[in-house]
Parts: sequence; structure tokens; C-alpha cells
Amino acid sequence: MDKLLRNILHEKNSRRITDRDFQKDLGLYSSAVSEWKNGKSKSYQKHLAKIANYFGVSTDYLLGNEQKNKPTVDDDELTEMLSDPRLKSIYEKLLKLTPENLDLADSQLDAILSHQDKSQK
Repeated sequence: MDKLLRNILHEKNSRRITDRDFQKDLGLYSSAVSEWKNGKSKSYQKHLAKIANYFGVSTDYLLGNEQKNKPTVDDDELTEMLSDPRLKSIYEKLLKLTPENLDLADSQLDAILSHQDKSQK
């Protein structure tokens, strides 16, 4: 198994994305991931840009040419944020979500913020 495939599968598995959902989300045929794992196909190579976009990482990261970019947070800012019991509670709940539900929560927060913006105008 090459480094590219290992990195793709690592990202998929670390986010708890099933083969079925991954294939569906990317518009791949139903046995694509199985064939990749079994060495029967390397079609993931032609979908590299789409896969990187799906995971929100660079193609160079998937290829193993760079480290995954981790967002940096100012320690003082993080400490201040987590000192607010409401924000700490929200943060702890977000950590428990699956990737799919985290996307849902993000969409719902966007809708709330949009509603708030309209209400303040």
C-alpha cells in the first residue's frame, strides 16, 4: 500500500467515515475503496484533488510531502474562552461529535449567525 492510499485511509478512518459514505460523497463506484485496499485499483490517484478538498487538506499532505496544517490558537485566548462555562460546555460537546454531526452543527451555527445578523440590521 502506497503512502497516498495510507494517508487517504487514515483521514477517512480517523473521521469515522464509512467506505459507503465516502464513496457516495465523492461520487465513486460502490466497490472503489475495497478495490483500493485490495490493490485491484489505484483510481484514488485520479481523484486526489477531490479527496483532498473533501478532507480539507492539501494534496501535498495526502502525498506525504508536508505536515498536516494544524490551526494555531493563542493560549491566552483559548484559556479565556474556556473560562466561560457556556463556551466550555459547547466545546466539550463538539469534541464528542462524529465528523458528520460536526458538519451538521457547523451548518446550524451558520444558520443561527445568519439569523442573528439579519435581526441586528
